[in-house]
Amino acid sequence: MNWKIASVLKKSALKDRRREIIDNIVKNRGINQSQWENFINPPHPHQIGLRNAGVKIREAKKAIGLINKYKNADLPIVIFGDYDADGITSTAIIWETLTAAGIKSMPFIPSRAKHGYGLSIAGLKEVIKTYNPKLIIAVDNGITAIKETAWAHQQGIKIIIIDHHELTKKTHPADALIHTTQLAAAGLSWMFSDYLSYKIGKPRIALPLLELAAIGTVADQVPLIGPNRSIVKYGIEALRKSKRPGILSLSVAAGLDQSSLSTYNIGYHLAPRLNAKGRLEEAIDSLRLLCTNNIQRAEELTKILSGANSKRQDLTIQSTEKAKSLINDKDLPSAIILADENFHEGIIGLIAGKMVQQFWRPSIILNRQKEISKGSGRSIPGFNLIETLRQTENLLEGVGGHPMAAGFTIKTKNIPEFAKTFNQFAAGKLNPEILNRNLKIDAQVLFSDITHELLVALEQLHPLGVGNPSAVFASEKVKIRQLKAVGKDKQHLKLSLEKDGEVFSAIGFNLGPKAKNVKSGDWISIAFTPEINSWNGNTQIELKLKDIKE
Repeated sequence: MNWKIASVLKKSALKDRRREIIDNIVKNRGINQSQWENFINPPHPHQIGLRNAGVKIREAKKAIGLINKYKNADLPIVIFGDYDADGITSTAIIWETLTAAGIKSMPFIPSRAKHGYGLSIAGLKEVIKTYNPKLIIAVDNGITAIKETAWAHQQGIKIIIIDHHELTKKTHPADALIHTTQLAAAGLSWMFSDYLSYKIGKPRIALPLLELAAIGTVADQVPLIGPNRSIVKYGIEALRKSKRPGILSLSVAAGLDQSSLSTYNIGYHLAPRLNAKGRLEEAIDSLRLLCTNNIQRAEELTKILSGANSKRQDLTIQSTEKAKSLINDKDLPSAIILADENFHEGIIGLIAGKMVQQFWRPSIILNRQKEISKGSGRSIPGFNLIETLRQTENLLEGVGGHPMAAGFTIKTKNIPEFAKTFNQFAAGKLNPEILNRNLKIDAQVLFSDITHELLVALEQLHPLGVGNPSAVFASEKVKIRQLKAVGKDKQHLKLSLEKDGEVFSAIGFNLGPKAKNVKSGDWISIAFTPEINSWNGNTQIELKLKDIKE
């Protein structure tokens, strides 16, 4: 791994060095001094509005006109969602907004197995059979559903699209298109709900739903800058005080302190549980959990979701090992493309992500079936996955997504030609710089710089996530006092480290193999993030190691 150290601090008083550290972190994130106050105290999402988030207001007005037209109909307006955490929270936001406004509506979460992805004709037929609506609002999907929208029109159904995925070059026939790539679908749904509630004279309807927008935004891994930062900052504040039974029961099941929930807790504890059912079975239980007002029902649903998540974890581990066994790491292609009938379609994106972590190549995993197969890909910084997939669109049945993550369907007979063509395109775009895994380090520091006062100052940077990661520091000539490999498979590394008379405990997740190369008494360089570790009433600073060099 190549370390890219942004700055080496000047020799000055500790207080001045602390200010210099913060200044460097801010500069490394592209924030100048004039933007600092707005960054640490961003405006409330209500103050930002749809227009400033990149949405065309005329489209929002068209959507509200359609909702008003059909709000008194005997037939419900149907919210057609998606089965991941962003889609589930988006569906909940729109459904609860319409319900609070007294508008008859019903949610629909498609089945991955029965209906496929997005606004599919199979899903539309199910909706028509069940509800026979005259208006459907598609959330977190639909931006590429051009023929499906046209088909819905033939059935006499109006379509509103609320989506954040990349637009195609074709003109979309939707009756209203609420679109921006600046937000996750949950954030976009919240912004639209806030606008809708203002327009119908009930301006506070959307405020309690901001906690759901924060979950979807973090889960979809969009950059936490601009409007997304506002949504997550104020949404997490709401989550910490939430009375929503589903949030309470999920937090307990994950062993979390609700009063201190963070983006990490959302990304690694709450969102995976919400995602699990949709990956392996049906996602409707996740929506029921978020929307129930009954704590006993919430606890029952949480058990179901937690069980599905455990099953998903085991299946991901097994499938990832299978995928790794198919790779010759001494002769890696430009992009990793693997197809197997045993790769469950609900976790192919997770497997692709694991392959990226292991081999640092754009990775595509396909659930191969007899006639039509489904693929999901994950990318690396500097390689636009959706753009490259669209260059192979003549071989695909459908494709959608983002620069870093995308999915598609393909005729199974076309997989070999697709793999060859995609790799040819990838080879022309993947230069050595992109393929070299870099670790960005904010500053080279002394152990004496790592104080409680510094960590309090770093709190101003929260919420952390994509686009605003945790600060990473480096220190040279650090002495190992003690070390041992820990964990079930000895995959982690626990150390006691000393520099200039200062001693810290450190933990390096997945750095266990490096224990073979170092021992107590050795001097090393470390890259790390300092964190407060509280245990049994004791509070101390612990270093979370990103990498070590001998």
